Amino acid sequence: LAAPASTPMLAYQMLRILVPQPDATIRDSAGNLIVTATSEPGLHPGHGYRLLLDGQAVGDAGRSPVFPLENIDRGTHQLAVEIVDAQGRTVERTPSQPLHMLRISLAQKRTANPCKKDEYGVRPECPLKDKPVEKKDIPFVPFI
Repeated sequence: LAAPASTPMLAYQMLRILVPQPDATIRDSAGNLIVTATSEPGLHPGHGYRLLLDGQAVGDAGRSPVFPLENIDRGTHQLAVEIVDAQGRTVERTPSQPLHMLRISLAQKRTANPCKKDEYGVRPECPLKDKPVEKKDIPFVPFI
């Protein structure tokens, strides 16, 4: 006997974060990162992807599995992606995975790439106030 025809359950065989890899260390002085997810099958009508950073939703759910993030604090964070239905209920969710954000301080940038004379006031880690005072050559004037 065949099962009675009913509306099929809109399920997903797979949902995962492609980028970054679990336990990845990201080095970005501005704290920027792009998270990319994928699902099999693709999104069903009325469903959307939503990114969770440290358990909090980042923005609204949408059709795009790509999430640009800016100014993430340095340290370890938890990332997860979920698929939500039109009522905002979670249909599917990835396990949380750790991400380590390293943000280089301006002092570290200066150490790695010292400021040159013409870079003061141009590079953020080389403010004008730190520009060394140039010594002017004093001509030798004999006393008469």
